[in-house]
Amino acid sequence: MIAVRVATAADEPGILSVWEEAFGEPDMAPRWRLDPNRRSWTLVAVEGADLVGALYLVDQRRRTATGRLARVLGLANVAVAGRARGRGLARALTDEAVAFGRRAGYDWSLLFTDTPGVYAPSGYRAFAQRRVRRGTVLTGRSAAGRPSGVRSGGAELLGLPGVAALHDGADERPLTAVRDELGWRRALSWYADTRVHVLDGPGGSPRAYAVTRLGAAPALLEAAGDRSGLAVLGDLVRADLLRAGAVAVSVELPPGEPYDDLVGRVVADPAAVADDTGMFHPLDTDPEVVRATLDHPRAFHWTGDYL
Repeated sequence: MIAVRVATAADEPGILSVWEEAFGEPDMAPRWRLDPNRRSWTLVAVEGADLVGALYLVDQRRRTATGRLARVLGLANVAVAGRARGRGLARALTDEAVAFGRRAGYDWSLLFTDTPGVYAPSGYRAFAQRRVRRGTVLTGRSAAGRPSGVRSGGAELLGLPGVAALHDGADERPLTAVRDELGWRRALSWYADTRVHVLDGPGGSPRAYAVTRLGAAPALLEAAGDRSGLAVLGDLVRADLLRAGAVAVSVELPPGEPYDDLVGRVVADPAAVADDTGMFHPLDTDPEVVRATLDHPRAFHWTGDYL
């Protein structure tokens, strides 16, 4: 008989084995281990001594269309061992997560998936995201020399004093997550192996930053700051992409100010990319209230806040 319960320390090898089989994603286990309370936020499906499924719950606060902060329960790393598939275990794990969310008073639940049919029976509904555009990297554009006051490096620069304040002070778009300490640690994990530029202001504190992924899937992943500072960083981002041989790049920034000048210095004519991987489940909030947030024209979800 299958039982769904909260994980224990003894379950960790089984959890990681199930996730490795299902996803084979090398950063998943380290990201999970960032949470000191991870076991109490993980549900497992067990049959006797055999752990055959796991699901990780993520506690977030996300902005709503009315400007308040909603308690949102994220579902991540939902997986069932191959030997136990076809027996409704993903549904059992998801149903238990929904029940927990209701008991705990969460406003709604959120997940991202390429298999929406797995979660629809538990009450999850799809929504369209408007978070990715794609364009051709600009070439032949003259750029000034490297500006003063720029620090360049890896994701560790996002831990500089003042960077979090820039992010938190950005325009408060519906759906965006408000990062706590764990949220920032998770964001830095998502941005591992990226290129970060931070532009300092006259007083030495950051006035703008930009995060770029190079390599096989080039992308401009996050930025914050004032309009002119972001524009300065646009030239550095474009130079990075060209040196890496990028021809096209995904732009994972909201349209409009203060980002347009930055994006305009990096790509030509970025076009929206359809994304229907988002799903939500109303818990302690009316579904239409949740929909108003998700369907808001300015709704946006940063890459670093993925589940």
